[in-house]
Amino acid sequence: MQSQREEPFAAFQANWEVSAYGITPPMTQFPIALLPLPIDWNHLHQISDHNSEFELELLQMFAEDTEHHLKQLEAAIATQDFSASEQQAHYIKGSSANVGLRSMQTAASTLEIQARNHQLDNPNSQILILQQTLEALQIFLMSAVELSRIALS
Repeated sequence: MQSQREEPFAAFQANWEVSAYGITPPMTQFPIALLPLPIDWNHLHQISDHNSEFELELLQMFAEDTEHHLKQLEAAIATQDFSASEQQAHYIKGSSANVGLRSMQTAASTLEIQARNHQLDNPNSQILILQQTLEALQIFLMSAVELSRIALS
């Protein structure tokens, strides 16, 4: 049984189209600016025991934490600090895998391997994937929190 706090998020989530590649907001209800969120919901449901409130908390913590680590990764790449680049990419790879953000996991893994080999080949494309996915997640979270706030009013 879902708590009152879970119901708005579950209703919000139920309105999104889920596919193996991510989720897409229904365009009739949400602005076009919202990007598809490439998340493996089956994985997230499994680790959260289908608790949508807990899923939202996990994603919020991930977004806050990853924003910090992404800035550190960008700084390390800018200074060609391969060790720090590898460490930050490894952290992002693991944490994104934990919440089912596979595109972030793949991009961070690529950066981690390149940093380990001291060959950062066009890291900007991988950084862009990390930035865009994090931004899409943040938009999703803001929308979910706003919907929850409205539903509880």
